[in-house]
Amino acid sequence: MRQKEYDAVMRFEKARIAVIGDLMLDVYLWGSVNRISPEAPVPVVNVNKRTCCLGGAANVMRNIATLGGHAEAFGAIGDDESGKEIISGLESFGISPAGIVTAPSRRTTEKCRVVAGAQQLLRADFEDAVALDDDLRQIMVGKINEMISKKEIDAVIFDDYAKGVLSSWMLENIIVNARKNGIFTILDPKPKAGGVTPVKGLTLLKPNRNEAFALSGVHDNGPADDPAQDKALIEAAEKIHEIWEPDYLLVSLAAQG
Repeated sequence: MRQKEYDAVMRFEKARIAVIGDLMLDVYLWGSVNRISPEAPVPVVNVNKRTCCLGGAANVMRNIATLGGHAEAFGAIGDDESGKEIISGLESFGISPAGIVTAPSRRTTEKCRVVAGAQQLLRADFEDAVALDDDLRQIMVGKINEMISKKEIDAVIFDDYAKGVLSSWMLENIIVNARKNGIFTILDPKPKAGGVTPVKGLTLLKPNRNEAFALSGVHDNGPADDPAQDKALIEAAEKIHEIWEPDYLLVSLAAQG
């Protein structure tokens, strides 16, 4: 690691970051296959281990804590065992769940993967991707705005997976207060039904390549050898800037950087 990158990582230990978005529990069922089911032409998995880890916005919170930063958790869970496992997982990394609300009418989002040997056989999703009640949203917005006004955080990350926790009015409300107080705001968008619609004033908007083309409506002709010469990508970035007006736009390009 070069000195510049090392210094940036070391400064991260002082960072206080609020993360609000769609919390998920990633579950893995590990086993082996020795026969085909007589009921249908599918493998029978003899499960011998279950593991789980934090997913979605909860994974971002974990990453912040792992890098030495201080994460403030905001999101919604259901009144169920998966929700309790998310809370337990956050607490194991020293992250307080005080900003997380419970919505009894919806399930905690859980992604369950069945793995035999080194092969993932299927994934089962348990979720209710519907809009969270505005009363619960207002509780989270109020807490974040209070922390912003008291300068108790340095940045707010909005992590949208289109599961219904975030809405555009939430982002607009928080962004206005954050800009008044010199607090960074970052959005990792999900350009699909249920995701937030364009909002202006973000410090940073960070889509990946596919998301950038979806947000802009520009047709992707495939990556160019040199991203700086990728005309379609440049056009997509210009349109995103025009629509969203972020201070900065960062498009991640997988293997291209």
